[in-house]
Amino acid sequence: MKRFFIFLLFMLTLSACENSEEQCKSSVNKNPIEESVDTLTCQKQWYVYNNVVNDYNVSILARFNYCDNGCIITIYLEKESAKYVVDLKASYDSFYPYGIEKDTIYIDNPTHPDSTWFLDPRTVVTFADVNFDGEKELVLCGCPRPNLGYDPNFLDSEDYTVYKITNDSLEQIHNMLFDKLSKGVGRTDYIIDTANKIITLIGYSWTYGYDKEIYSFRNGEPYKLDYIRIDYDYNDSLYENPHSTSYQFNLPADTAKYEYLIDSIYGLI
Repeated sequence: MKRFFIFLLFMLTLSACENSEEQCKSSVNKNPIEESVDTLTCQKQWYVYNNVVNDYNVSILARFNYCDNGCIITIYLEKESAKYVVDLKASYDSFYPYGIEKDTIYIDNPTHPDSTWFLDPRTVVTFADVNFDGEKELVLCGCPRPNLGYDPNFLDSEDYTVYKITNDSLEQIHNMLFDKLSKGVGRTDYIIDTANKIITLIGYSWTYGYDKEIYSFRNGEPYKLDYIRIDYDYNDSLYENPHSTSYQFNLPADTAKYEYLIDSIYGLI
């Protein structure tokens, strides 16, 4: 009798999840970025910044698919007559209001207008001249960590999507570097050289070495990528005799060549 009760409880739980999944399937699992706010009704939570960001009032609607821990956020930016709306895939844990039951949660933006953080993981919305064209771009983070205390120049799987602001719309900027950052980069230092318009990523993806990706910008776009791989010989717990291999690529023409090199280095082909 006890086994039958456990089996029955399991079937009821499975059925409930399947029903919930059917309710969410038409929204989150299909193509969530293109769906409207009204169709994503699994669960919603509003967030409103108490202070403006670059003169914009910021509000965020988070929608959750609790069957697969999916989350889509819609960011609303308003300033005088300008209004922008953008949808973004986001981290479930960053936005789910654990233990809080409020229709709207008001938060203080943890950043300061004069912050020197180039890519800021503490907030969803920042503005910075990330492509060295003399104008600030909109940078959105779908995995914010408001209480982050470690080195601000270290990337630990946060994602950053970059948009150009026009008079009436937001246009996502696509290039090799920004597309990579939008997917989230782990265990990586980044160095900003504003004088020479260079962004360097230093990735620690294996134990006995690291790699560098050095992106040089011109006219707001990366035009050259220097890739350097540094390996160490390991002896008696000491890193000794480092050696390096370097490659240079012209962008965007050599994008496929770079991707083939990375696949071959990491044994994916």
